[in-house]
Amino acid sequence: MNGKDFIRALEEARLKIELSNKRILFMHPEDIAILDLDKVSNVIYLVEERRLEHGKVIAITDEKLKRTVLDAIKNNKLKYHRGRRR
Repeated sequence: MNGKDFIRALEEARLKIELSNKRILFMHPEDIAILDLDKVSNVIYLVEERRLEHGKVIAITDEKLKRTVLDAIKNNKLKYHRGRRR
C-alpha cells in the first residue's frame, strides 16, 4: 500500500465513522417546527419533507443514501434543521 492508498483508506474510514455518528430523519416541516431543537441531539439532522403525513418520520439507515443526503445538505439543496444539544 502506497501513501495515496493509505490516505484514501483513512479518508474512507473517517467518512464511515462520520456517517455512523449521524442520524438523518425526514419529517413534515410543521412537525419539525413543534420540536425544541435545544433538546434534540446535535447528531440528528431533520430534513423537511412536505409530502410526509404529519406525525410520520423516515429514518435513513443506508450508508450510500446517508452520504447522498449529507452531500445535498452540505450543498444547500435540502432544507434541514439540526439539533443543538451536545
